[in-house]
Amino acid sequence: MEDPTEWIDRHPRGNDSQTIRIGLAHGSLKIMPLPEDDHLILPDPADHYGLDYLALGHWHKRSSHRAPDGVERTGYSGTHEPMRFPGASAGIGTGWSSFSADGDAERFHDDGHGTALLVTIDAPGVPPRVEPIEIGRLRWTAEQRDVTAQPLGDLISDYSRRDNPERTILRLELFGVVEPRGHARIDELRQIVQNRYHAGSSLDADAVLIEPNAEQLGEVMGVGVLKRVLEKLKEDAQSTDAAIKRVSDHALKLLYRIAWEEQPK
Repeated sequence: MEDPTEWIDRHPRGNDSQTIRIGLAHGSLKIMPLPEDDHLILPDPADHYGLDYLALGHWHKRSSHRAPDGVERTGYSGTHEPMRFPGASAGIGTGWSSFSADGDAERFHDDGHGTALLVTIDAPGVPPRVEPIEIGRLRWTAEQRDVTAQPLGDLISDYSRRDNPERTILRLELFGVVEPRGHARIDELRQIVQNRYHAGSSLDADAVLIEPNAEQLGEVMGVGVLKRVLEKLKEDAQSTDAAIKRVSDHALKLLYRIAWEEQPK
């Protein structure tokens, strides 16, 4: 419940001091509604305590805060390793969760890049020079690939040859249409993602559909209820209504994929 910087008040800067004063603390600047137990810090601590710079931790996103004279003397460096996919929502990641009263958790979470701040201070009272540096060892990358436009063989070659896959958390989503024999290669790509890339990597191929020819459709569907569904969808696929035709075409591919995957291998 106490301000983690208040002890600095007992060590004021002397009038003749030529010492560069740097503070370190872990807590939240009281510049917005926050819980009382969130290690709250004065809104302008560097100015209040006569510091040349105050380096803060606790918020995971890099941010800077200016003193009343407009000089940036307080900053959060952000996490040194990324904790989520760049551009992903605050809920898709790992680690700390925000409890800000205004509900804006995004302002506290990292941006998917591990960073540090290089702060240079030439002399007491001189404005610091602050340079962000990306130092994260892990990469979080979320990618989508269209298997209609790019053969699975090319994707397998691409992801098997990338540099440092063991340091990459990969979330790969496939979509599009493939022919039946080509669909089997998705498992080959999945093994590469799961075994060569960092733990937590995944491949999602739920949006991939199979494009069968008429003979393959008949072989897989056989007789019975699937056959009747197939005939109805084929009838709808000839509709002059564009919306009905689009839905039935999609449903035909989905029906074939389900039936094909359920076959004894």
